Amino acid sequence: MPNSSSVPSIIDVIRSVMKPPPAFVELVNHWPIVRDDAELDANCRWLSFVIGFNDLKAEVLEDIVRGRRDESQFAGLLGASSGDKISIDEINIEGRDGQSIAARLYRPKALAKRAPLLVFFHGGGWVYGSLETHGGTAEKLAVSAEAVVLSVDYRLAPEHAWPAGMNDCVDAFRWAATNADELDIDPERIAVGGDSAGGNLAAVATHELRDDDCVPCFQLLVYPVCDISKDSESYEKFSEGFLLSRADMHWFRDRYTRSPEHWADPRVSPLLAEDFSGLPRAHVVTAGFDPLRDEGQAYAEQLRQAGVEVSEQRCAHYVHGFLSLSQMIPGSDQAINEICDALKAGLNNQPWDAADSRKKTS
Repeated sequence: MPNSSSVPSIIDVIRSVMKPPPAFVELVNHWPIVRDDAELDANCRWLSFVIGFNDLKAEVLEDIVRGRRDESQFAGLLGASSGDKISIDEINIEGRDGQSIAARLYRPKALAKRAPLLVFFHGGGWVYGSLETHGGTAEKLAVSAEAVVLSVDYRLAPEHAWPAGMNDCVDAFRWAATNADELDIDPERIAVGGDSAGGNLAAVATHELRDDDCVPCFQLLVYPVCDISKDSESYEKFSEGFLLSRADMHWFRDRYTRSPEHWADPRVSPLLAEDFSGLPRAHVVTAGFDPLRDEGQAYAEQLRQAGVEVSEQRCAHYVHGFLSLSQMIPGSDQAINEICDALKAGLNNQPWDAADSRKKTS
């Protein structure tokens, strides 16, 4: 692996290549990448090429401190602000181990009292991600879904291996439910959600909270990690070259857990849970060119087989991570708007229809 000092900063590279050049677009038009009858989006292909060509992930995986710093700067470069539409408050939650869990509360200013709440867990392989990296995502979800969003800065591995981060997420939900009146939210309309590793934590949280007095009313799982105990077929199909690789997932897995004995624990791999009954309604989003695609779809099916109401959104042309990369993947805006519509419907116990959602954004 190259020395991190010889690798260009992610920010330096991304600034210079925000959009694919015409020659690359022409190449894509002549030689498309197709898997399972779906063509990879040109912007996703360009982003995957840039990251791979500059060996940027080698930098991130070799030097976690530098990687986290660059990731936050990258988020600032791409993040969109909702300006005066939203108020943002810093929150500190006391966890079960006596630690302080930082969180950020996003409240649209036009929102009515006793509003619904999404407790949101960011992605980043349990190693990366922060309130900053997913600030734009949290704002978008809050404004578009007309809901309060509590974004949780759970403890990260490898400094805090499993189950620390999982415990923080469960504790954050319980804190929100206990303090619903002070937060001016409706305790009957509190959802959990997250992307990637955050989707994993949201899924696990629904199992952990199932017997609580206040349970999640809805779960939003965006390309979630559902089973790290084995590689699915999509791990083979998209093992490298599509932003997130099989090797990346193995690297994250080995830092999140202290032992391979934990990989099949359903609190790590929720797809392996024995009982899915009584879990909240779910919206499961998968990306077509993503190693995690198959396990996300399998998790949706397990919920469905247990009688849980499930809607699926299969974003066939995109890579892992598109939710927070909309400025580099412009075509993903419609998919992101559909995610927000599904969240709004779930929080308000209304049906969600993909066709209706597309009409709103067309």
